[in-house]
Amino acid sequence: MSSIIVPLDDDVKARVDKFSWVSWSEVAREVLAREEVLKEQLEVFRRIVSKSNLSEKDALEIGRKVKKAMHTRYKTLYPEAY
Repeated sequence: MSSIIVPLDDDVKARVDKFSWVSWSEVAREVLAREEVLKEQLEVFRRIVSKSNLSEKDALEIGRKVKKAMHTRYKTLYPEAY
């Protein structure tokens, strides 16, 4: 397994030291793994969007319709919240 050394400013180091119970290596691993997943999802999104014929106006209109439909649905399911 490889290692990475990350230099920290003194103020950041002081704040990190307050949380001695945190496994910062594990936090870094999880963040890097999450970033990798997000990059893959973004690439898939870009491939899909590059083939789309929707204009920004079309996309906004669809978004408004979806929001309205969701509002109506939740208003019906949870009338006590309204």
